[in-house]
Amino acid sequence: RFRHDDPSMIGFWGNHLADQGLALGADYLTLTYCRAQGYSFGLL
Repeated sequence: RFRHDDPSMIGFWGNHLADQGLALGADYLTLTYCRAQGYSFGLL
């Protein structure tokens, strides 16, 4: 039976959220970079 204050569960959720945040950040940076490149070349 898992408990919300179980340290292993906190570590699990912390790692999961960190992975999600990194993935979202990478997607955002890629989109922003591609848009900047597109604008500079007049493609978008």
